Amino acid sequence: MPLPAPARRKPAHTRSLTLQGYEREDGLWDIEGHIVDTKPYAFKTGGCARGPDEPIHDMRVRLTIDTDFTIHDVVASSDAMPYPGLCDSTLPDYRKLIGLNLARGFRRAALAAMGGTKGCTHVTEMLTHLPSAAYQTMSALPKMYDPKTPLNLAAGRCVALKPDGEMVRIHFPQSYTGSGKAGAT
Repeated sequence: MPLPAPARRKPAHTRSLTLQGYEREDGLWDIEGHIVDTKPYAFKTGGCARGPDEPIHDMRVRLTIDTDFTIHDVVASSDAMPYPGLCDSTLPDYRKLIGLNLARGFRRAALAAMGGTKGCTHVTEMLTHLPSAAYQTMSALPKMYDPKTPLNLAAGRCVALKPDGEMVRIHFPQSYTGSGKAGAT
């Protein structure tokens, strides 16, 4: 269902966030984020003049992970930024995230390592969306539903997937915490 009709308004800003997942030939997976901020009018910020629809931010990040969601590599880049030489100065520092796991406290660890003045606000913000993009990328893998595997990123993450709820009992019996028989349909 669409949103209700808004009040009269005019465009002021557009942020595009694209998240994509890729299966690699070497058995690893790439999860990428791309953020672009534009305005429909000319403006000046950080000493840089921007024309209508010219990106003020155009940034990317790629995490390379395995099927256990452990990070093997991180690269970040910036094609447009308000403060060249400053905004992009911490991009190599995102490699500090190598070894972290997207399924185990990643958002908190990423913000601790790269949040605030330790990194680029926009790249760090993109990172917080990548765990769910990784899950969606690999959600069809048989191991995601294998009862012998403790890895389950879905149970407990939304109202439909409460650990004691019917959907978890049916689809993720290894994570079911309710009183009915797990796996029964």
